[in-house]
Amino acid sequence: VVVKHEGISNAHAELSLSEAGELVVKDLSSNGTGLRPAGSGSIERLTKDARTIQSGALVVLPLKLKKRSGLRYCFTVSIGDEPLLRPPDAAELLLDSAGNSTGSAPPLQPAASKAPEAAKAPEAAGQSSSSSSSDEAGAPGGGLP
Repeated sequence: VVVKHEGISNAHAELSLSEAGELVVKDLSSNGTGLRPAGSGSIERLTKDARTIQSGALVVLPLKLKKRSGLRYCFTVSIGDEPLLRPPDAAELLLDSAGNSTGSAPPLQPAASKAPEAAKAPEAAGQSSSSSSSDEAGAPGGGLP
């Protein structure tokens, strides 16, 4: 997945399958990648080691915002027949600009039942049934295939 953003590296994070067939995520960046495991209310900074993720997890990038970069992108993880979950809006991330948690977030909610769309109009960002979002109103959103 390619995301054009001042704080997101060309190779920011890596999603892959482990030898055991589990989905893993690994941070490759200097600005950090956040993970909110399924069922958790807080976002934690990933290490450079691969970490198994389950359906219902939320991945946030970049974790640390640079001056004037203004956006954070996030996507939810759905594996197999698991339902898509709506990515949170900016206020629901509960992160400061350094990527520190400022509280416990509410659980993710199911996305609308219609199929994800390839792109949303800027005014609809964060309000779609897609599996990605940004944390600033009016920022580009869009689904991931």
